[in-house]
Amino acid sequence: MHPYTPASMLSIVFSVFAMVLVFYIPISLCGYFNFGSSIQSNILRNFGDDTRFLVCRLGLGIMMICSYPLVQVSTRSALGRLVYGDSQELSYEHKVKLSMVILPVTVVVAYVMPSFGVVLAYNGAIFGTLQQLIFPSLAFYFISQKAGIKGCSSTIALVVATLGVVVACIGTGAQTYVLMTGQ
Repeated sequence: MHPYTPASMLSIVFSVFAMVLVFYIPISLCGYFNFGSSIQSNILRNFGDDTRFLVCRLGLGIMMICSYPLVQVSTRSALGRLVYGDSQELSYEHKVKLSMVILPVTVVVAYVMPSFGVVLAYNGAIFGTLQQLIFPSLAFYFISQKAGIKGCSSTIALVVATLGVVVACIGTGAQTYVLMTGQ
């Protein structure tokens, strides 16, 4: 195993982005060419009430139900570190308190949102850009600074992080506009 360096991190980031593009673009193009602009946010709705796709919807529902505890635990852990500090493991009492905040918030969001597609659109606009653009580029920037590496790559990392913030704002604003105007 090679030691982690900014150069190896950059190589990994570019490799991951390339793999995502190789898999995502053909799948999204097939969906678009199949349904055109009438494609729905949940593509399974485009297939009608065929039994095969009802089974797929059931599987998607089961997957969401089973993954919620995993997401909730990681959210609670991150929120606990933010609120209580990361010096120690959260006590049972703190875990219960945080869970009592997280659960109602997610239920209210699920109730208020008109479709799962809206939640996914906000998720992509906010958390997708954080995960794919902002956090990796800031991590690269800080690792480069700590390693004493100066130059163009640090500037590019800051530019990518800034563009990530712009993309997140535009995506969130556009989704809010669509939601408010009903388009």
